[in-house]
This record gives sequence, structure tokens and C-alpha cells, in this order.
Amino acid sequence: MIELGPRTVLLVVVLASCSGGPGGSDDAGADADDGFDAVEVEAPTPPEPPALPVFTPCPDGWREVEDVDTGIVTCDPWPEGGPEECGPDEAHFPGEPGCTRIGTACPTGDWADGLPTDREILYVRAGEPSGGDGTIGSPFGTIADAMAVADPMTVVALSKGTFDEYVMLRGGITLWGACVAETLIQHSVPADWSGTIIVAGSDTEVRNLSVSGPRPGICMEGASRTTLIEDVLVSQSTKFGVRMQEGHAVMRNLVVRDTAADGDGLFGRGLNVSNEATVELSRGVFERNRDTSIVVFDAGTSLVMHDVAVRDTLSAESDRGWGIGLQIQGGAHVEVTRGVFEESRETGIQAIGVGTSLDLVDVVVRDTLGRDLDGENGRGLGVQEGAQARVTRCVFERNRLYGVFAFWTGTSLELTDVVVRDTLHQQSDGMGGTGLTVFSGAGCTVTRALFARNRIAGVYATLAGSVLTMVDVIVSGTMSCESTGKMGRGLQISEGAQAEVLRGVFEMNTEIGVSALDPGTLLVMTDVAVRDTQHAPGGGMHGTGLQGGAGSRIEVTRGLFERNRTVGISAHWEDTVIVLTDVTVADTLERACAVDTCAGFGAGTGIGAFGGAHLDVSRFLITRNVLCGVQIAHGGDGTGTGSTHPLTGTVDLHDGEISHSPVGANVQDAEFDVERLMDGVTFIGNDINLDMTVLPVPDLGLEEM
Repeated sequence: MIELGPRTVLLVVVLASCSGGPGGSDDAGADADDGFDAVEVEAPTPPEPPALPVFTPCPDGWREVEDVDTGIVTCDPWPEGGPEECGPDEAHFPGEPGCTRIGTACPTGDWADGLPTDREILYVRAGEPSGGDGTIGSPFGTIADAMAVADPMTVVALSKGTFDEYVMLRGGITLWGACVAETLIQHSVPADWSGTIIVAGSDTEVRNLSVSGPRPGICMEGASRTTLIEDVLVSQSTKFGVRMQEGHAVMRNLVVRDTAADGDGLFGRGLNVSNEATVELSRGVFERNRDTSIVVFDAGTSLVMHDVAVRDTLSAESDRGWGIGLQIQGGAHVEVTRGVFEESRETGIQAIGVGTSLDLVDVVVRDTLGRDLDGENGRGLGVQEGAQARVTRCVFERNRLYGVFAFWTGTSLELTDVVVRDTLHQQSDGMGGTGLTVFSGAGCTVTRALFARNRIAGVYATLAGSVLTMVDVIVSGTMSCESTGKMGRGLQISEGAQAEVLRGVFEMNTEIGVSALDPGTLLVMTDVAVRDTQHAPGGGMHGTGLQGGAGSRIEVTRGLFERNRTVGISAHWEDTVIVLTDVTVADTLERACAVDTCAGFGAGTGIGAFGGAHLDVSRFLITRNVLCGVQIAHGGDGTGTGSTHPLTGTVDLHDGEISHSPVGANVQDAEFDVERLMDGVTFIGNDINLDMTVLPVPDLGLEEM
């Protein structure tokens, strides 16, 4: 390889347009054969590939699912056909092959088989006349009669049948039904706040029965209250299925479905936990509840859940808003391990407020719909207004507007081993669809993640104070907005946000692979590949690999930019700076429109500086680009009128190779010192090494999100 000395460069300036294919010809070698010593250029260090997210081994009973485009394996809680529709006393719990009975099978006799033998038992038979003594031969006729004489540690055994009454469950007493299918407590007198079963003491239990009726299902209030709720179905209660205020509850095999709104069309919640209550729930199903399926709020309140499904949460009846699967706020804490939240309205899971914390492990959030009122939102996971969330081995798919978002100063979101894919536009206006959005001062750390086939942007961080850190990420297949045909960017940072990427791949995204815009915006990337960026659908425009504009700063160490379109790396407008070290920019293609509507203006530039922006490049290879390796020009002024910017860009090159392109460097500024391109730089195999004519300049693509 022969280095082109600064004086020799001036001899090969050509004042006419170039021609020739990307392979170039032998002209450059002839031009450079002038006695200068050959200089070997050290190849740039290639980027390290990212580690993939790890989901396996899957939880027991969960199914391995391979992503169709990337081959990354995630885990699904349902069999291939999805959750089954179950009978009235059944539910399909996550990780199980199909429907299972809630509680025990119905006995041949009146009362449950297997009642305890070491405790006193009082028997109650629905419809029995008064006057019984609670023995099996002379049972009570009402639960209230049994409760009036029951001592602590007594089991009140309920027969098959319907009990039209409410129950005040005193300390130490167990309420035990014959079976969920045929033991029903359903008080016919409506009430807004008083439950059908009221936990009124400590060490209470509710087992093997159903609860329904025009009032809340099971309620507990009081710091000293404790209860175990096991093998219970709460169906078609009013306002709340289960409401826990203060105290401690353990729940197993709990199903809450079809909770109704009150007379004003409000509430309809499945589980409401507040006022420093602590709840542990394992194996739970919440279906077709309203407003919010599970609500947890107040400092000191906590809910820990394992193996839960929250499905088809409906909007509030009163205003057709809400429809949230799980909401945590006001300083409460929630942990979910092995769960699925699907077909909520508005938001699948939402954490709000300073002191609020959320931990998700092995959770799937998907198919969130817009609220019934107006079709807006449909978000998967939202963390905002100072809440903290830690998310591990989770999948967010086919949600709307945002797959995951973090909002407001003090908000912190940690994502580890996650997949966010196939996010859709919101139903109301066909807008949105970003995979991950971090804005208004929130902080987010991502480790081992795939963002695939989202819309508008795979990952988006914006506004001053927002900080995004990504390690080992793949962002692929981001699509444009259906209504406008624009965007589809892999990563966009703007309006003063800051982001750092360590080991990332951005491929097959639309319009721009990676973009940073606006003063104060900083993007630092190490070990990244940006490749195969596609045109936006409207007119076959753009396809840029890396774009820096409007006063932003980008730093890249060990980067590969290949098979992008229009321009591999573009810097534009004053105060924009891109610093590149150990980079390869190869095989940049023309726009698709170059064959017809933009013939002669298809570009195909490796790196370009326009409108006052600056590029500083060290240890590089710029090769096989369709038009030119390096371009310095005015570019547009951003007004959309076709006017040019009054300034050209500037470029400094150090220790690299520009090769096998029709033009090595196109400099459209007669005052630019071309020696700035010559510091240890070798030109080889280009048709023309330096051209100072007006060649096509790529569109800048400065649209904000």
C-alpha cells in the first residue's frame, strides 16, 4: 500500500464527476506511484460481539420458544396452544399443561373428605333448620350459628350448597368448604366496603370454597390480622375480589375472576393490598377483573407472588379508562416470580412514585390493548415518577405504544436478560410502538437484551437528565410508523439525554441504525456493529448507519458499519462532533430510489461531515462504498426547502485506509486543508483519490421522534 503525500494529493484533484463501480480501478495506484515510501496501515481492532440474553433452563413446565429472526430462546408459561378455557371450578395456572381443579374434588357426602382429626369441627349444612349443635348428626344451619360458639383452633366445616350470609371470621378459626364447585358463600345484601368474608382475627383460614355476591369477596383490616386463603375461587364479587388492609395474608391456589364494578361503575379490582399489609401469593389466576386486576399501595405494603396469571383486565365501567394488570404506587413493594400478564388495557404492569419498588423474574407481559375509552396506550411495563424496578429474564411482546418505559427524574429501571419485541402502534392514532423508552430524567441499565421488530424506535432516550446504559444488546428489525412511513430507528438519543453502549449490534433497522441529536446529547459506544439499515418505506430514503446531528456528541471505539445505505456515518450541523477509533465502514449502498426518482442523488458515502459538523477518525478502514469513502460538504439547512447550510463539515483522519470506492475523498470546500486527511492515511484501489466537485449529499434525516 502506498501513502499519498499531501503535495501529491493536489496533483490528482479532478474537477469533473467520477464514474466507476465500487471495486475501483488501478488509477489510484498509478497516481500514487511517485516515489513516496509505502506505509503499512494496521487494521482496526474489530468489535467484540454481545453476549445473548439467557432464559434457559426454563422454569418447570414452561416451554422454550425460539425467536423467528434471531434464534434467541425465551420461555413461555403456556403450552403451544395457549391457556385453556376452563370450567367454573377450574383454572389454568402458569407452567401447567392445562386446566386443573381449584381445591379438592367434591365428596360423595355433604362435607369435605380429609378434614383435620386433631381439631374440633363444627358442621354447618346449608338449609338445615335451626336448633342444631354443630355435630355431624345435628349440624348448624348457618355459619353465623357456628361462629357464635366456635373456639380458637376450631374448624367450621361447610357442606355443599349456598350460604346467603356474610362471615365474621374470628381469630384461630378455619372456614373449610366441601369443594369449590358446590360450596358457595354469597350474601344477597349489597355493600360497598364490607366483605362477604371479613377476617376479624389472627391465625384464621379460608379453604376449599367459592365466594360471590354484590359486595367485596374477602376483606381483612387491622394490623394484628393474619390469614391463610387456600383453594378459593372469588367470582363475580363487587368492587374488590380480595381486599387486604394491614395485617399479613398467605394465599395459595387463589382464583379471582369477573369482579364487578360498584353502583357508580367504579372499581372491580381483583386484589387490593394497602395500609402496610403484607401478602404472599403462590399459584394465582386473575381473569376479567376491572379497573386494575391487582393494586398495591402505601409505604410498608408488600406483595410477593409466584406462579400467577393476570389475564384480560377490563377498563373501568364508569369511564372506560384504565384496565391495568398490576399497579404499584405510593412506596409499596412487589415481587413477581414466574408470572404472565396478558390482554390488559392501558398498561400491563405499572410502578409509580418515590419509594415504590418492583422486582420481576421470569415474567411475560404481552398483548396489552388500548383502553376502551379511546384506544390510547397499551403499554407493557411502565416505571415512573421515582419508582425503582429490577427486571430479570422477562419477555415483553406485542404490547402497544411502549414495550417498556421509564419516566421522570429519580426513576430507576434495571433490565437483565430481557426480550422486548413486536411492540405495536397504539390503537387510537396509529402512533408509537417503541421497544424501550427512557425520558424526562429517568435512568435505565440494560444487560443482555434483544429489542426486535418494534416500531418507530427499538430504544429511545430523550431529555436532559435521562441516562441509558446498555451492555450486550441486539436491536434489530425496527419498523417505520405505519401511518407516516417514517422512523424505524434502532437507537435514538436526543434532547440532552446521555447513553453508553458496550457490545451492541444494530441490524436491519429502518431509516437510521443509531442516531444522536441536539445539544448536550452524548452517546458513547464501544464494540458495536451497525449494519443492513433499511430505507424508510416512503420513497426509499435514508438507510444511514450512524447519524450525529444538531449539536450532539458521539464517541465510538471499535465499531463496524457495513451495508448501510446513503451514508454509513453522518455528522451534520454546528457543534456536532463524532469521534471514531478503530472503525470499519464498508459497503455503503445507494438509496433504492437511485434507480428512478432520485437518480444521480443516491449517495453511497462511507463517512460524511456536513453543515459545520466535525468528524475525527483514528485507526480506520473505509472501503467498498458505492460513491465515496469520505465526504465534506454543506448539506441541507434543515428547513426542508432544499437550501444548503452556509458551512461545510470538517474531518480529521489518522492512521487508516480509504479504498476501493469510485472516490476516496470528496471535499466540497476549496478552503479546507486536505492535509487533515493525510495523517498516516493510505488511499488504494479508488478510481479517484480526491475529488473537489459537487457530488450528491445525503439527506440529513433530522426528524425528532
